Amino acid sequence: MKQKIFYTLLICFNLSFAQERFESKTFGFSIDIPEGWVIDNGDDVTIVPPDTILSEAEKDDLFKDGYLVSLVHSIKPHNRIYPHMTFSMVLNIIDDFDIFKKEVTSGLKKVDYYDNFKILVEPTEIIINNNKYLYLIMTYTTENSDQVIRNTVYLTRYKKYVYQMEFLDIPSEDDYSKLYSELIKTVKIE
Repeated sequence: MKQKIFYTLLICFNLSFAQERFESKTFGFSIDIPEGWVIDNGDDVTIVPPDTILSEAEKDDLFKDGYLVSLVHSIKPHNRIYPHMTFSMVLNIIDDFDIFKKEVTSGLKKVDYYDNFKILVEPTEIIINNNKYLYLIMTYTTENSDQVIRNTVYLTRYKKYVYQMEFLDIPSEDDYSKLYSELIKTVKIE
């Protein structure tokens, strides 16, 4: 009987966020979206629409000035700012993962555009679905607010890109860390 209840709960939990999937055909990136969450690109002109097909030369042109290219502005529960997820990428210019990790760590020490910026988890190498990621957690407040925002970041390199996945929440209101740790396992990059 206990085993039957366990399997029922497991199936319900897995279906609770696997209702929809965000997919960028342009860059071969996809992730499950929790039920009730929506894709919100607003009027962000830096977004590459997910079903756009670009040649390799057109993709390279997007990155020519070293800019971050957004796959989505945010995916969030309807009518809320937080929690939300955002996905973006840059060209991968560092082949060695250890040097990549050092550069990310060094860059974090120079962050001065957030108020009350703190690194809770230093960049750490982890393996998810046989892929190597850098994982880190930081908190900060935004201008004119004392509300602490937690940003859990996963970075992975695939072919010539670095994919940056950010999962934001306000831990004093709702802790989404468990959901986010499940969602990152649904990422596919092809």
